[in-house]
Amino acid sequence: MDSIPDLNDFQRIVFFTGAGISAESGIPTYRGKGGIWGDYDYEEYACQRAFDRDPEKVWEFHEKRRKFMSECNPALGHKIIADIEKAKPGTTVVTQNIDGMHQRAGNENVLELHGSIWRVRCDRDGTVEENFDVPFEDKRCPICGDYLRPDIVWFEDGLNVDVINNAIRAVINCDLLI
Repeated sequence: MDSIPDLNDFQRIVFFTGAGISAESGIPTYRGKGGIWGDYDYEEYACQRAFDRDPEKVWEFHEKRRKFMSECNPALGHKIIADIEKAKPGTTVVTQNIDGMHQRAGNENVLELHGSIWRVRCDRDGTVEENFDVPFEDKRCPICGDYLRPDIVWFEDGLNVDVINNAIRAVINCDLLI
């Protein structure tokens, strides 16, 4: 039987995480048992068409999620990955999660494939800002007045090409993928 490699043997580690790592924090997965899309119709709360139709309804849904996530704490897995990044600065986290738990645990090099519930953006003028207020008070863009939207990938959205390219580079250049 081969021995388990020592992390000290690697310089560029990539962790690829999804909903499972945050489940221990109390954040439900999306489609698994107890997942939010078993209780909600994404076409009402998590696509651009829903937002265009009724931005206040969509914001109310996402504000509930932000409040819930703000009351959760990083799990042991998040903390272990953050400790590894501190010891191995070449470490990158590529995550599908929007909850910010990796950053709250202390990770700095995080690529969020599906965005972050803690950022908002204006699609008209490109404004993007991080905001940890719960509830988010000003839902209008300070530049153009349009509704800001959560900077997350909704159903029917495309992924951010820059984030995808950075994730691909990280994986291609890593010497350990977990």
